[in-house]
Amino acid sequence: MVVSFALINMAFESMLSVLGPLNFSDPVTGPKQWSYNLAGLSVGMLIGGIWVLKVKIGRPLYLAMVLIALSAVWDYALAFDLPMSFSVLAAIFSGISLEVFMVTWNTSLQSHVPEESYSRVSSYDTLGSFGIAPLGIVIAGPLAMHFGVNTILFITGTTTLIASIASLLVPSVRNLRND
Repeated sequence: MVVSFALINMAFESMLSVLGPLNFSDPVTGPKQWSYNLAGLSVGMLIGGIWVLKVKIGRPLYLAMVLIALSAVWDYALAFDLPMSFSVLAAIFSGISLEVFMVTWNTSLQSHVPEESYSRVSSYDTLGSFGIAPLGIVIAGPLAMHFGVNTILFITGTTTLIASIASLLVPSVRNLRND
């Protein structure tokens, strides 16, 4: 999971910080359109947070990783220059996915890691999951300028999709049950 999320976070941070703004670089309409996408992400996170409070999820990491895999739709919506309404809806879905993942992942850690080890495990998890995210931000701009923004957005979406599916190949991720 940590290796998968190192790649997912690297892709997501590069999309959010560099590629998304580059994709909406028209000085007249770009900032407004990108802000709508970011607002969609925030609305999705609120929806996801409310939803995950209200439901009991039998296999939390399975659901969370399927949602994260599907959240690549936002990268693809931007890569293929789909209509604004579609990219905003994709951003909302991505926000729902991220929030459901964050809640289920943190709950799973707290439920399955002994209390005396939790802070150390959580620290390693955070370092591993976010440690290379700045690398994605650093390389996104030069790669986008060389290969094109849309190509790199397609790659970030594919990275998210493949890393999520790869984590589902691990039985302990797929089969973890909520108590």
